Amino acid sequence: MKGKIQKQSFAVLVLRFLIGGVFIWAGATEVGSPEEFAAIVENYRILSSAWVAPVAIWLPWIELLCGLFLVLGVFVRGSVLTVAGLMIIFIGLQTVTLFRGWMSPAVVFPFLRT
Repeated sequence: MKGKIQKQSFAVLVLRFLIGGVFIWAGATEVGSPEEFAAIVENYRILSSAWVAPVAIWLPWIELLCGLFLVLGVFVRGSVLTVAGLMIIFIGLQTVTLFRGWMSPAVVFPFLRT
């Protein structure tokens, strides 16, 4: 029984590091260029123009903090819930915009751009 718990804990630790690392990377790249990120947020055509700037300013910091919390192992439950909510929203937005033909995933992830 103890070996099973240790394996599960190791898997959870690896997932925390992977997901935390992705959110640290995403938040760090977006924090450095808020104007570019605001344009990406605006391209989703979901928010009114009054909400674009606040979302473009706060969202990268939330991503960065949640990623750091996951990697450091602090506030893990709250970070997991926040990250899960952000991922559900992001997947929903991606699905809607891709079906509408408005943009591709390459807009969000610079390394996918050709």
